[in-house]
Amino acid sequence: MKVALLTGSATGLGAVIAHHLALQGYTIAINYRQSKEQALETLQNLKNLGASDGIAIKADLSDPVETEALVKTVLSTFGYVDVLIHTAGPFLRERKPLTENSYAEWFEMINGNLSSAFFLCKNLIPSMRNRGYGRIITFGYDRAEQATEQFYRGPYASAKTGLVSLTRTLAIEERPHGITANMICPGDIRKKEKDAAIYDLVHDKQVNPSNPCRAIIDTLDLFLSPASYELNGSIINVTGGKNIFHEIDLQNFSKEPSLKKGQWVLVNPWDNEKCEIIDISIDYYGRNLYTIKDTKGEKCGKFTNYQIQEVN
Repeated sequence: MKVALLTGSATGLGAVIAHHLALQGYTIAINYRQSKEQALETLQNLKNLGASDGIAIKADLSDPVETEALVKTVLSTFGYVDVLIHTAGPFLRERKPLTENSYAEWFEMINGNLSSAFFLCKNLIPSMRNRGYGRIITFGYDRAEQATEQFYRGPYASAKTGLVSLTRTLAIEERPHGITANMICPGDIRKKEKDAAIYDLVHDKQVNPSNPCRAIIDTLDLFLSPASYELNGSIINVTGGKNIFHEIDLQNFSKEPSLKKGQWVLVNPWDNEKCEIIDISIDYYGRNLYTIKDTKGEKCGKFTNYQIQEVN
């Protein structure tokens, strides 16, 4: 029996990977933080695919106590874990200069994306060492290994580039114990692609080759293959050669605003609430800023094109 512990696997990319590994014969331990209903639904889908022994466990991975309890539960249930796939990690939708982030936002990014990996590995690797085998796969972002500046994404980028170093450090330190550590850096994978991949796996048992999730699954299989011992400390960008962040940022730096004063938009950081543009300006960095107020006039804030969308 092959056992995989997947974090953030109730929904999204983690759920795609859970379905794929279930079809490969893995027993899956699903970790979730808040999405209990989705976790149970995913678990039921896995059972329908033949992974009848899977479990779903709630744990906040930014908390070392909860993370330790998670690992203990998985080990006591199955006895061992062959594969750790760490897809969980928060992301800040609101983009702003580094110094405008609150302490809470900074710690959320660092603890959720970087410290969580340390907590998991600290508690899980001793068991892997005892068996002389383990596969650890983390997830970054496009070109994370270059540690370049990330405009208005400072806390998130700091955490993920730190995770690159952590992954490569584990690769060197744990190689003598038969444990490898690698990272996958996905490109632009939207909800519709992830939902389509899950649908394909549940119904057709394969993902459409044109779906970007397919390439991530193939890369994952490469890291998990029996011949992958020398594939260690690798950071692989699965982006189709696109500079994802650059393409997203292009719409934020234009002398001609793409939206107009008085126009109604949906504001992503406000749970897609319908609001009105009351002013348009350009900040120090040349970025279009839209001053938005809600319909009741109780909230007012400044947002970029990336954070809002036009009401059709």
